[in-house]
Amino acid sequence: MTGEIPPVNKAVFIVAHHTSNWDGFWLIVYKFALNVEVTFLAKHTLFWWPLGPLLKKLGAIPRQRRGRQPDVARRVASLLQAQQGSCAYCGGELRTSDQLELAHRVARQAGGGEERANWQVLHRYCHVKKTAQERRRHV
Repeated sequence: MTGEIPPVNKAVFIVAHHTSNWDGFWLIVYKFALNVEVTFLAKHTLFWWPLGPLLKKLGAIPRQRRGRQPDVARRVASLLQAQQGSCAYCGGELRTSDQLELAHRVARQAGGGEERANWQVLHRYCHVKKTAQERRRHV
C-alpha cells in the first residue's frame, strides 16, 4: 500500500484487476490490519458453501461476468447523463473538479439493492449528509 488512508468517513477506492490469487488474501489482511469496512466484487462462482457466506461476511459482492462489463467511468458517465450533470441530493452542478461518489438511492441497510436504478452520483459532502440523515432515521 502506498500513501495514507484519507481522513474521511467514507471513500471509494478503485483498483486494477488483481495480478495473482494472493490479492484477495492481502485485501482481507489490510481490512483487518487497518480496521476498515471493505466491499469488493468477486467472481460469482466463488460463492459456494461454505466459502460463499464467509466471503459475504468479509464484504464480497458476487459478480457474474457475462461478456464485457462496462467500466466504472462509463457507469458514472451514464448516471451523470441521466442526472443531467446535477447532484441527486442537492441539485447542484457536478463539476469534474468536484469530489464525486457513487451512492445508493435506498441504503442497503434499508433494503436497497445493487441494481443500476438504485445508484446515483453525489458530491462527496452531499453523500456524507445523506448518510448522516439515514443513520439518524435508523437509530
